[in-house]
Amino acid sequence: MDSSWPVLLRIAFLIGGIVLFAKAKGILRWTGAVFAAFCAMSLFTPLWGIAMMVVVYMVYRRIANNRRHEAPGAITVFPSSIETRASRGRFLDEWERQQHKED
Repeated sequence: MDSSWPVLLRIAFLIGGIVLFAKAKGILRWTGAVFAAFCAMSLFTPLWGIAMMVVVYMVYRRIANNRRHEAPGAITVFPSSIETRASRGRFLDEWERQQHKED
């Protein structure tokens, strides 16, 4: 029973490193990756840990590349403020013309 605690602790640290890699940005993200790699190497033999991390990195790169090349689902286009002002100005000009015609 006592020998299972270190394994559970290593698994918890591995999950923590993975979560840190997934959620963080910049240097903290890669710190999580290194932390997860060391935890994987401590759970398995160093050779299997390195092999697993290489496979995980290749899968990550493939997912990142596919995500970058996907077409965006729905791009909403908002009129720029210049176009909005111009159309608002035209509307007011037409309204003034209507008012002058009625008078």
